Amino acid sequence: MSIASKPTSSWFDRAICRVAFPLEKFIADLTVCKFSDWAKNEKWLAQFTSQNTRQIPDRSDPIYQSFLKREIAYWQHPSHGDTQTIYAEDHPDRHAKLLAYWHEAVSGSPTLSLVDLLHKLGPFRNAMTLGHFDNLEELMTSSVAQHWTFNSITGRFANSSLSNVSIISEDLNFARFKENEYDLVICVGILHHIVNIDSLIKAINQALTPNGRLVIIDYIGEERFQWKGEKRKYINDIISYMPPKYQRFPFAGIDAIHFGRLSPFEAVTSTQIPKVLETHLSLLESRQSYGVLFPMLHFLKSRYLIQDNPIIDILIDADREASKFGVRPTVLSGIYGKQT
Repeated sequence: MSIASKPTSSWFDRAICRVAFPLEKFIADLTVCKFSDWAKNEKWLAQFTSQNTRQIPDRSDPIYQSFLKREIAYWQHPSHGDTQTIYAEDHPDRHAKLLAYWHEAVSGSPTLSLVDLLHKLGPFRNAMTLGHFDNLEELMTSSVAQHWTFNSITGRFANSSLSNVSIISEDLNFARFKENEYDLVICVGILHHIVNIDSLIKAINQALTPNGRLVIIDYIGEERFQWKGEKRKYINDIISYMPPKYQRFPFAGIDAIHFGRLSPFEAVTSTQIPKVLETHLSLLESRQSYGVLFPMLHFLKSRYLIQDNPIIDILIDADREASKFGVRPTVLSGIYGKQT
């Protein structure tokens, strides 16, 4: 990544980073493995995050039920994935460059949001959304679909007074949908929380009508946010050259995010999502990006996500170049059709 002619931190600040970042990594590893609430029952979860030894929990397993209850409770007051904060990717107050870059990741066009994309694809007769996302209520009152089914176990329900909306609460790890029922299914930020991902995608394929569409935006980065060495080095290099005045957590490296409160099923499935989707559905179009903007933007002070400043250009440039340095993308946006 080139940072020539762009603001950089002092040599003293960078020296602090060279000491602080490895120490944070050591503490994060120790905390995740031994002591943190987030890592409670981590050994039990590990059997689901491994691609080689992956197992599906018994629905009646008391540990699984405990995780499920904690997941529901988390989403009543989430710390990550909260669409009400400026750290949400499509928050309307974000700087125009960040919004345009996100829209490009979602739709392929810097001027086409998810809502715009759905209007372009529609209209639809019968739509189902798995979980909540920004502007869902707006969609439900628009001409995108005649009838909506809102399916979520987390309690973040849409306005139930709408006459064209049915609300159900279903554990998506063991979901069963009506066959050939929906000509649109929308899934935003849900799949990486699903243990039984193979079963869910099969069920979605069966639920789609012959010309139905699945529209998704999801996290496909490292499971459980266990960042690969290439990503840690790449992001930490950016942070160390960023003047502390821009930093939300001065001298905190990427591994410091492990100290945050996460949902029990956060990123239990992620890197496997693209392959599972293409196995059970027909790929129509997809984009992968945001190699470093998540979690990088969480380290930026909120006002710099709104105000015009040179850091935005640095981060967007770094994201475009990330794949050259072996950094995997974290966001998949795609449209899939029914596979017969």
